[in-house]
Amino acid sequence: MAKDEKRSIRDKYNRRLKHLYYALEQYLLFAEERLDESKAGKIRNKEETEDIVAKVKELRALVPEPKLPVLDFDALFGSAFDQTEEILQQGKEWADALSEEELEEIQQFAKGKNT
Repeated sequence: MAKDEKRSIRDKYNRRLKHLYYALEQYLLFAEERLDESKAGKIRNKEETEDIVAKVKELRALVPEPKLPVLDFDALFGSAFDQTEEILQQGKEWADALSEEELEEIQQFAKGKNT
């Protein structure tokens, strides 16, 4: 049993409400394509599909749009984006400084032939 049953119920409800919004959005996208005769051709039960689309639009208007989290890439990756050119330059300098033997050893290792 959940520690906090009220919170568990509330969280489940909110998750399903969010998923319902996305399911309704997806249904409307595909139903509109199906109703477009230039894409899908002539369909059976067109009136029924149009009635369902109208009701789904009413329902979607009642379901709140989920709030998407804002991702802060600078906080996630730090200043790595700003240092990309510097990192590439350092890698090039390191590769240029390798001797022929070191290059051969790296190539052999990459091929799995390191002894």
